[in-house]
Amino acid sequence: MMRRSAVSMNRCFLLLCAGFLLASLAREASAAELRVLDGSGLVRAVRVVSKPAEVKVTIEGGQSPKGECIAANVDGLPSERKAPISPQGVCVFKELAAGTWQVTLPVKARWKVQINP
Repeated sequence: MMRRSAVSMNRCFLLLCAGFLLASLAREASAAELRVLDGSGLVRAVRVVSKPAEVKVTIEGGQSPKGECIAANVDGLPSERKAPISPQGVCVFKELAAGTWQVTLPVKARWKVQINP
């Protein structure tokens, strides 16, 4: 009798472990990283997202150059996005998908980036 309940407990434990494993794999599959690189290829921001996100680039130092910022996907997707620079020196890319994006500016300037899910 004792042996049968030990086997039953082992089965329950294995089923419980399998359930946790499947749940964690499903959670990881639904979320991926969105990375933003600068023109030199250095990572400026990383965030785990489950859907396309908004990326806001702010040029520091009070500069507001004319032109647009460009976000190019470096994961092999043929996607390039352009965003105009506002008078406040801000570029907003709406709905960037998970992956690695390299942002370039029309001028050499310091900038910061914010990823909003």
